[in-house]
Amino acid sequence: MRLVHQLRPADARAPRQPQLSLTREDARWFVLAGMDGVTVPTVDGRRVTYRKRDSKVFRSMMVQRRRTALPLRNSVADLVGSGCSTVDGATKSLR
Repeated sequence: MRLVHQLRPADARAPRQPQLSLTREDARWFVLAGMDGVTVPTVDGRRVTYRKRDSKVFRSMMVQRRRTALPLRNSVADLVGSGCSTVDGATKSLR
């Protein structure tokens, strides 16, 4: 559900009016992922930051993640295919 929310454009009112004002302790990723804009106090409590969601940034990060993850997955598959399915097997082949 949160993935679908991230892919949708943010609410046009979000930059002008935050949906919530959270405490620093309540500003967890799973709460922020469902909001378009929230205010959160800084650690020292003297200032407030505005956290806003940007679907374009999310999409670009997903593309970058995919580019990074695919070669890694292929490397692991090659290691497993060559018989290095355990850490012991991998270290023995390096000795």
